[in-house]
Amino acid sequence: MKIPDRWWCGSRAAARDFRLARFRQILLSARRTRRYRPALDLACLSSARDVASLCAIEEALHKLPYMDWWDFRGSPADFRNPRAPAPAPPQLRYPANRQILTAVVGLRIVESGVARMFHPGWIEQIRQFGPEAIAAPVRVLKRLAASASYQGRSVFPSLTRAVVAFTGVEHGTLSSADRNALWQTFKVPIFEQCLAPDGSLLAWECEAHEGLHAVEENAFVELNSGSQLILTSLTDRRHPAIRVITPLTASFQDGTCGCGQSGPRITGLAIRSARRQAAGYAALTN
Repeated sequence: MKIPDRWWCGSRAAARDFRLARFRQILLSARRTRRYRPALDLACLSSARDVASLCAIEEALHKLPYMDWWDFRGSPADFRNPRAPAPAPPQLRYPANRQILTAVVGLRIVESGVARMFHPGWIEQIRQFGPEAIAAPVRVLKRLAASASYQGRSVFPSLTRAVVAFTGVEHGTLSSADRNALWQTFKVPIFEQCLAPDGSLLAWECEAHEGLHAVEENAFVELNSGSQLILTSLTDRRHPAIRVITPLTASFQDGTCGCGQSGPRITGLAIRSARRQAAGYAALTN
């Protein structure tokens, strides 16, 4: 079955069925990797018929082992499905769901009439573009802010609407001090968006700033007793991530956000050191 890249859920049941369909594709893709195939055999998920018989994502996950992030990240060939297409560049999610002229710096995205990619060093080109918003990995934003502070003037005078900070295991996290420093430099609201390793959107911050709304069609997320975020991607068939214990720690909130949207939200994203991550993984799997 062909799964569309974007999905608008008409009901919770439809959303659940859509997520399960995506998860089945991930399992079939994982069967073509060296690392996942033995675990799937032990879980009696050896064929397309076995995978198709699944009634829920949780039904399969509790049979499958955890994977350590550093192992997953350090041995890409073992987790790679050579027959799967490379992940497509993500589309930018605009703050407050309004399209505004945005410069995306240091990250590959689908360009449009209002979103354009720039290299972090192309300051003059970004200025000439005249963006109302800038979106970039948090590390890139901190470099841009440092440059602006050094020059002692507004580097991007057209920036009047928002700064989007991309975070995640590949980009780092956004601390309260980082957020305050970016506000002091750019004088516009800061919105965090957490990305998966393949670039898909895991969670995004709305204008209420009450945590990050989880994008449930893109991932199944668990937390262990140490509050570590355990990721199962529902989008990346090239390098399937199934029960990968990431260095990220977080907490979950449910209920209605100040923006009126209900559903799970992620709060308090932080990142563990490699040593603490390894110790947590050993305690969980022994």
